[in-house]
Amino acid sequence: METKYKIGDIAYHVKDYQVVKVLILESTVKTDTGGSHVSYLIASYKEPSNTRKQQNSIEAMLVGDLETAKTSATLNWEKIDKAVREGMANLKEEDYDPILEPKESE
Repeated sequence: METKYKIGDIAYHVKDYQVVKVLILESTVKTDTGGSHVSYLIASYKEPSNTRKQQNSIEAMLVGDLETAKTSATLNWEKIDKAVREGMANLKEEDYDPILEPKESE
């Protein structure tokens, strides 16, 4: 199966509202009953090679250019902001009341 990114490619990893320029270190293709899935081992492009932290990523979190990454992160931030505001607006004092255990019959 052909992957979107090759080893050594540079991409932008978008997680929530954060954007990190990364280097693709490894790609893995797994096939199961749900289909084929591509995962990548990535590391920050900015860090020196001897101190780079590596992490796994899925293809959906990687984009090829900074403008797309910024747009994606901004949309994610707007969704997060909306969810937090709605959660705060709907929060009631009763939400903090303890959950009472049912009494056992004697």
